[in-house]
Amino acid sequence: LYSCRVNEFHVAPVVTPKKGRPHHEWLIEFDKDPESLINFANEIDKNMQKINSYYCDLVKGGVLDSLKIRVIEKGGFVQHMKSIGKLGGQNKVPRLANDRANNYYSTPNEATGSDLVYVGRVRRDFSKNNCFNLWVVSDNLRKGAATNAIQILEKIINK
Repeated sequence: LYSCRVNEFHVAPVVTPKKGRPHHEWLIEFDKDPESLINFANEIDKNMQKINSYYCDLVKGGVLDSLKIRVIEKGGFVQHMKSIGKLGGQNKVPRLANDRANNYYSTPNEATGSDLVYVGRVRRDFSKNNCFNLWVVSDNLRKGAATNAIQILEKIINK
């Protein structure tokens, strides 16, 4: 449909924008730019709504604005990874982030070799009453996912 090529991308929430509603910001480095960035963004947004009913409900319900794309200059992601000392090896450009100000989010790498469970991206689930979504990472070889879930629920219940 679009004759473009994406080299790298990163998606992050914009929770409190200066104007407009919250939205997802897509930072994209293209090898070949799309003919129309607006049409490309609309196509991504349309497909996201098609495969993710929760996202669709938030956009159609006026909670979120449609996604925004910021084009990153060629080599921009490599420069960033190099600047934080994470270029090469098993380091990858993070695809999602929650704490935009500090570029921090919990990853499985942080949990490797530890019994700690990292919880982040806690959000109210607007599709159901009294529900929330969260991101959990841990070293599941050291500690099973079922144990993690039970311990997280116990902490929540006891608050």
